[in-house]
Amino acid sequence: MNRAVKYTSFFTLFLLIGLLQVAAQGVENPVAQVEQGSQQIVWTPSDGYWQVTLRILDSVGAIAERSYEEGEKIAFDLAGLPDGAYRWELIAQPAFPSAVSDSLANAAAQGQLREYSEDAKRRGDIPKHPVTQSGAFTIAGGVGVLPDLLEDGSNFKFRQVLNENQIIRGRLCVGFNCPTNPEFGLTNILVMDNTLRLKFDDTSSTGTFPDNDWELTVNDAGSTGAEKFALKDCGASSGGGCEGNEVFTVVAGAPNGALFVDAAGKVGLKTTSPVAELHILDGDSPSIRLDQQGGPLAAQSWDLGGDNANFFVRDVTGGNQLPFKIAARAATDTLVLSAANNVGIGTAAPETKLHIRGDDADPFDTTNIRLRVQNVTAVEENRTLLELVNNGGVAIFFEDTSSGLRWQIRARDNEFAISRLNTAISEFTLTDTGNLVITGTLTQMSDRDSKSDIVPVDVEQVLARVADLPISTWSNKKDAKGVRHMGPMAQDFYAAFGLGDDERRIATLDTSGAALAAIQALHRQVEELRTHDTAGSEAANEPSPAIEALADAVERLTQRVAELETALAQAQGNQ
Repeated sequence: MNRAVKYTSFFTLFLLIGLLQVAAQGVENPVAQVEQGSQQIVWTPSDGYWQVTLRILDSVGAIAERSYEEGEKIAFDLAGLPDGAYRWELIAQPAFPSAVSDSLANAAAQGQLREYSEDAKRRGDIPKHPVTQSGAFTIAGGVGVLPDLLEDGSNFKFRQVLNENQIIRGRLCVGFNCPTNPEFGLTNILVMDNTLRLKFDDTSSTGTFPDNDWELTVNDAGSTGAEKFALKDCGASSGGGCEGNEVFTVVAGAPNGALFVDAAGKVGLKTTSPVAELHILDGDSPSIRLDQQGGPLAAQSWDLGGDNANFFVRDVTGGNQLPFKIAARAATDTLVLSAANNVGIGTAAPETKLHIRGDDADPFDTTNIRLRVQNVTAVEENRTLLELVNNGGVAIFFEDTSSGLRWQIRARDNEFAISRLNTAISEFTLTDTGNLVITGTLTQMSDRDSKSDIVPVDVEQVLARVADLPISTWSNKKDAKGVRHMGPMAQDFYAAFGLGDDERRIATLDTSGAALAAIQALHRQVEELRTHDTAGSEAANEPSPAIEALADAVERLTQRVAELETALAQAQGNQ
């Protein structure tokens, strides 16, 4: 492209001048004034913004991004950038009255942010559109090209005014740089100039006729401007020139099919064969950026994308965390949200708020349908990992579909119970007073192979301790009025035998063991006395009074031990 003005001869002079003021590109009310030198660009924001985010982009994408608070210097060093064209954008967050900010925050908390913000935009409380400003710069020879050079055409005089419709049977070249014999090729209208603009000026001035002006812009006019094709909204300007917003821009170098709309209205991004209403093609993680500008609410950026591994949602502002992922080749109905607000995992028709369904036939691998709650912190501590809350009783049901048997674990009123459904009893009931009731036999583990450090006991010593063990009747503090029990105190039993985990509880196996040991000792004593008196008793052919008395004592003691064992077993759940 021919250039009427070259900047080379002025380069040294501009380096001495330093930073030069330039106008913002395509913004009617710029966010900031821009000063660009060969080594740095500085932006000075206007008043009324509490934060401004600067984003720098090359031909591939963003290379730098940073947010600046009010009063903080906004600058970007150009040193080290490769030669080429670059773009920048400022995203401003206006300051709002606290009432507006609070109202928007409340609306967001109630899920009504969109409705409220639309009303606020109509009232003028918040801007109708994001507050942005963009521009471009060029690096040549390792330094920034200074931006004050503008191209301008010669001041040609008006040659002819035609007041009739014209027909041109041939091709047309328009512009100051049209040669005598231009090469048209297949071009019908050729525009050749160093500043290319096509302005549509609607001169309507009657009643409510629309009169907005538009302009097609080809490339920026400045020496550091962007190579682009743009549509600008000029507003109700008149004549030449347009200082409005660029509402549509295509930067030079965009790929084939960068934006493509087919005959069915399908839109393709980087593809000319869209197969859906919106089709995005890319070689690496095609994604969509959702960027909340900020202002009354905090700025927040999300990415919605996918690659060969996952479909994901990325929290960009939150440190690029991936709070939601779907692995590639996940099965149909892996996760379903039904119209009834139910969640299905493995089912398209969830019947409850959370319905997990699987078809794993391997009895040794149930990971297909297993539910697991895991805390992976390295800090050891007791934690609640599952909580069931209800205004009334709570139950968990178990069903064996092969037999039709159903069981439930329930907590209601003052008891915790395990029972089969469709029966009138609870096989296991634990009350809030600590009483345990079962409908069958209590069987405790006592397998020899499950034990260690097995040591025989001195049954005579056990008998002596049982004889000295205080036995009382008492009522549990949580018992109903009038309920009585018999047995030793756990502290006395622990002091006598040192059995169990602590001195506040007694194990039924321990009481049974003490009773059996005492009975064995009594049996030995009876046998010894009976053997000792046999000779004298045979001569008189009558029972020995001593043996009779001892036998009576043994019988009474045996009965007492049995009562003690029963009382201790009954009291096990109460101490």
